[in-house]
Amino acid sequence: MLRTYRDYELLRTFLFIGRLLSFLELIIGFRVLIHYLLTGMETSYLPSATLTAVLQMVGFQIIVLCLVADMLGVTGS
Repeated sequence: MLRTYRDYELLRTFLFIGRLLSFLELIIGFRVLIHYLLTGMETSYLPSATLTAVLQMVGFQIIVLCLVADMLGVTGS
């Protein structure tokens, strides 16, 4: 059932995944930003900052690839 939904609702499925990753990135990034603004120290949350950057890049790539795949599906039919 999940495969069918993934195949026929491609845009909705992958936009949800991309938005979820972007939302997680905002939560973790907000924590890092608040810590930096309060203390001025950059290094204590380095793993969280790295995870924020990775989630942002992956979320954006999933959204862009989702849009491309949706366009190919529309023109390929």
